[in-house]
Amino acid sequence: MSRRTAIAFGWLAGAVVWLLCFSYAPLHEDEAIYAAWARALLHDPLLLHTPVDKPPLFFYAQLPFMLWYDSPLAARLPSVFATLATAFILMRASRRPTWALALFVTMPLTLFFAASSFTDPLMLAFLTTGWWLWQRRRPVVAGVAWAAALLTKPTALLVLPAWLWLAWRDRAQVRPCVLAAGAVLALGWAWDISRDVPSWWWLGRSAYGSLGRPSLTNALAWLTPAVLGMGSAWWAAWPRPRQPLTWLTLAWIPMHMALGFQPWDRYLLPLAPMLAWLGAEMGSRRVRTLTLALNVGLSLLLLAHPAPGLGGRDGRWFGIETLAARLPDDAPLYHHVLGRPLAYYAPDATLLWLPEEESPPPNAWWGGRLDDPECALVVWFDVRSRLALCRTSAPE
Repeated sequence: MSRRTAIAFGWLAGAVVWLLCFSYAPLHEDEAIYAAWARALLHDPLLLHTPVDKPPLFFYAQLPFMLWYDSPLAARLPSVFATLATAFILMRASRRPTWALALFVTMPLTLFFAASSFTDPLMLAFLTTGWWLWQRRRPVVAGVAWAAALLTKPTALLVLPAWLWLAWRDRAQVRPCVLAAGAVLALGWAWDISRDVPSWWWLGRSAYGSLGRPSLTNALAWLTPAVLGMGSAWWAAWPRPRQPLTWLTLAWIPMHMALGFQPWDRYLLPLAPMLAWLGAEMGSRRVRTLTLALNVGLSLLLLAHPAPGLGGRDGRWFGIETLAARLPDDAPLYHHVLGRPLAYYAPDATLLWLPEEESPPPNAWWGGRLDDPECALVVWFDVRSRLALCRTSAPE
């Protein structure tokens, strides 16, 4: 078997393992609403009448798979292929491709997000594609790729320091790259203002809330995803004067803290290829081997006991499919937090959202958690997640 065939087989086997490990898990609330918006493309191809709080590129990436088989598995397939594309580019860009690939695919954060339907893996694939094309002196296509990253998830803008450094190193490529990226972004802007619903940017800011201020509590909250998500790969970030990527890696979390971002593990995913590339460049084979072994051990531990909830696998939505199947056909369901998951799992249900300070009427259907004060009579509940379908009082 040739080396290329072996690597291709390894990617395929890895994709199968990821899907087998994670396809059983129900969609996280954000994954569910993205799948619902992808499904909306069937009757609203340009989302002209569908409010969304993210740019549209990821939903179009999901659509072909959901046309094939509308399921959580299909909704997650774009992330699998995006992760494989990132791994391929990382391997091509590294002087030690086997080490770079091995370090990348064994990081817990890579494993958990590779089989998710979050927007981050596709954004990362576009970012790494743009970087690779820039290195190959193809600025127009690189600009298109970087614009596509922004139209997948706007937090791609946080790699701006790396873009500026690349532009400073090779100014001849800047003009065609900026023009190409600007043309693609202008198309995205024209699409957004042509719709008869509020801008995705405004809805995204409203859904996310205030970025807030940096605080010690916020700083400590980043420790869990940083340590568990990257494992021992942080050793690769030991500062080296001739390696500017090291400084971007070390500044990544402080940038998010300074801007007041929520300490969500998905924001750390771009660190995975950076740390893998830096790790492959480490001079000591013993250190590389130890780093790889520790990452494999941590990944296996988290796969067996996914308590920290990396990649949205926190167990809060176990049983959501059963709850959706039990919804009444002739009455609305009141809820506080089930709107996003049920937009996918029960698209035809009548859902009435209530603010936290309001209560539903008596003898109404309620969807939430078992310990909700609104849950007076339990009709069904899931023992793992404590999701419950209730009546607000005993029916007459």
